[in-house]
Amino acid sequence: MAFPSVDGFATMLVEQYRMNELIMQWSSHELYHDRLVAHGSVASATLGDLGKFPPEITSPLLFVDTAGALMYEEVEDSKGITESKFNYGETDLVVQVVNELLTEGISCEHIGVISPYSAQVTEIRKALRKDGQLRGIEVSTVDGFQGREKEIIIISMVRSNPTNTIGFLSNERRMNVAVTRAKKLCVLIGDSATVGKNTFLKSLCDYFMCNG
Repeated sequence: MAFPSVDGFATMLVEQYRMNELIMQWSSHELYHDRLVAHGSVASATLGDLGKFPPEITSPLLFVDTAGALMYEEVEDSKGITESKFNYGETDLVVQVVNELLTEGISCEHIGVISPYSAQVTEIRKALRKDGQLRGIEVSTVDGFQGREKEIIIISMVRSNPTNTIGFLSNERRMNVAVTRAKKLCVLIGDSATVGKNTFLKSLCDYFMCNG
């Protein structure tokens, strides 16, 4: 990030104190020319610092790829207003991941769920409320989480369609914000066949596949 200094020039803050180094590195490479550095106090931070470490998770990165699962997006009935997208399949996966984390002793307050689409935020909140797990778990859009952080962030990308259309999901700033809200674990849920048609998002999926 760049901030104006007293002499009028912009200064980039290259050392970050929020997230595990693996969570940081994709953002650093794609947007900051590999200049970001993780402070030693957070570079190797994992869920083990919170107590139990889920045995299925051995990395701060987890990609749940829905390619080929036919979990297609849907469009909310907005009565002529700008249409937002949602995805029932990804909503179910969010609930599954949340329940696995809670089973392993992770507290609700440490979990945040982000989606670029307000309709998906609504669906996830409904599903977690029905499952009895909404209390303490924050679910919001990318913009709603800007400036915030959680030990664990689950991202629902939503877009999955035969034409590989991703809409404003291609907004690089928003996806960067979503990923970098996570401190110790970032879970990405999405259809690599659809979002992977975008070069920037393909780099994100590939990075999670190689390092998660």
